[in-house]
Amino acid sequence: MGRIKHTGYCSVVVHHTRPADLRTFTSKIRAYSLSDQNDTGIWIRRNFPAMQYVASRHGFNQYPVAAWLGISSPSVDVGGPDTEIISQEWLTANIQIGPLGEKYPDVLYIMEGDSPTLLYNIPNGLGDPEHPSWGSCGGRYTPNPLDGDAQYGDAVDVVQGLNGQTFTSNQATIWRWRDAFQHEFAARIQWTLAPDGPESNTSHPPIVVVNGSCRTS
Repeated sequence: MGRIKHTGYCSVVVHHTRPADLRTFTSKIRAYSLSDQNDTGIWIRRNFPAMQYVASRHGFNQYPVAAWLGISSPSVDVGGPDTEIISQEWLTANIQIGPLGEKYPDVLYIMEGDSPTLLYNIPNGLGDPEHPSWGSCGGRYTPNPLDGDAQYGDAVDVVQGLNGQTFTSNQATIWRWRDAFQHEFAARIQWTLAPDGPESNTSHPPIVVVNGSCRTS
């Protein structure tokens, strides 16, 4: 939330020093808040409606229904997402290895609770930060009524789980990618173990070339 507060502060400065430029300035800002953990997000959205602001919206202190729990909570959509690959045992065997991986902390509540905000911005071909409704490893979000394309809240996806059943939830917009981002994480840890680092021959994502042009993340 510190960066969100800083964003609000900068907007206040522009409001007082360059009021004519305020809407243009705030329309260029992209904010993603996991939840409204205090009044900061509500205040920013109310005072700077042109700012693109993505947040999982729910009642005060109702975090169990937040979309971001789909990253690793074992209690969401039970039977749908793979819970083995977010367990302490899996992390110990696949992540907490080598000089970098051994710095990774043990699970206290859930692992990587804040990571949807990071994964949302990684250009892996699954989404575009300019279009929250497309979805990505950070979840999928939809414009709030009357807010146009600036302010977004939770969307819902229909996803088939490991048990063969269909799950319809906001958390499914994230856990549907759990296998992908966890195994990507494990592959990157393997890079740190190779003698020549990330440039080694260990597993890397494929590089797509279209009309002679490619873009890697």
